[in-house]
Amino acid sequence: MSCGHRESTGDRKGSEMRSRSDVIAAGTCGPGGLGGVLDGLAAELSALGWASRVRVLPGRPAGLRVVNPEPGAAALSEDVYARPGEGGGWAFWWPWGEVIAADAAGAAAVIVRVLRPAVSEVSQGCAPPRG
Repeated sequence: MSCGHRESTGDRKGSEMRSRSDVIAAGTCGPGGLGGVLDGLAAELSALGWASRVRVLPGRPAGLRVVNPEPGAAALSEDVYARPGEGGGWAFWWPWGEVIAADAAGAAAVIVRVLRPAVSEVSQGCAPPRG
């Protein structure tokens, strides 16, 4: 994705579209900026078979929506954010503020591990017991 790539703002009606350059602060596009950092994480996740997309919701920073690819596991999806880290690099973090990792490959590995179902009951077609 490039900084001019168009993404939905998350509005269910889909009526409002903005370019990423409209919503990502000036100077953060390109390989070393926020857009490039999120694109790098998206590429790492894609290499692991996971889907993701940059999205901007009103009142929130630009982030990457990571979608669990396993059938029936859509609830195990999450938004991930990037912010400047120590030493001039970037860090990836969960919406609740916990740092995931300081590099895209490390973040992708953690995200896939955390968002994967425990013993894959989903892939075995087993439903959890009803109580």
